[in-house]
Amino acid sequence: MTTLPTGAELLRYVVLVTGVIIAPGADLALVLTSAVRGGRQGGLATTMGIVSGVFVWAALAGAGLAGVLVASATGYLMLRLAGAAYLLFLGIKFLAQSRSVAPPVDRTGGAGKARSFWSYFRRGWVADVMNPKMAVFYLAVLSNFLHPGDFLPGKVFFLALVHASIGLLWFSSISLAVGRSNILARNPRVRRMLNLAGGAVLVLLSIEVALPMQW
Repeated sequence: MTTLPTGAELLRYVVLVTGVIIAPGADLALVLTSAVRGGRQGGLATTMGIVSGVFVWAALAGAGLAGVLVASATGYLMLRLAGAAYLLFLGIKFLAQSRSVAPPVDRTGGAGKARSFWSYFRRGWVADVMNPKMAVFYLAVLSNFLHPGDFLPGKVFFLALVHASIGLLWFSSISLAVGRSNILARNPRVRRMLNLAGGAVLVLLSIEVALPMQW
C-alpha cells in the first residue's frame, strides 16, 4: 500500500490547492480583518485556526462523511445555511468595528493575550469547518488522488498536510505584512476602511453561500 502520491500527482495537487488558497474569499477577508484588528497575533491565530480546519475536513472526507453530507440535500443545506450565518455574523461584527477608533493590537497582560489568541483562532477554525465549499472541494479533490491499494488514512493526512502548509505560508505572510504596517497601526481611518471592506466582503460571501448554487 502506498501513502505518498507520485511526483506528478503531487505537483498537480500543489498547483490546484495553491490556486484555491490564494483566490480571494472568506479566508483571506478573515485573515486581513483579524490582522488589522489584532495585529500579527490576531492574523496568525486566525491563520492557525483556518489551517486546523483543513484537517477536520480531511478526516471527514477520508471517513466518507463529506460524501454523505454532499449527497444529502438536507444535510448540505443545513451546513450551507450555518456557514452563511457565521460569515454574516462576522461581517456584521467587522462592520460595527469599523466605527471604532480603538488601537488594533491588544496590549493586555499574558492572560488577556491568551484569551485574544484563542478568540481569533476559534474564529478561523469555525469559519473553515462551517464552509460548505470545503466539503465539496475535499470530496472532489481527494477522489482524484486516491487509488486502489493506497493506505487511505496516511495519504489523506499527507495531502491535508500539504494543503495546510501552503495555507499557513500564504496567510502567515499576509498576517505579518499587515501586522507590521505602520500605516495600519497608526491610522484609524485606514483601519476603519479595511474593517468596513472586510465586513462587506464577508456579508456578500454569506449571501453567496446561502443562495442555491451549482458547484
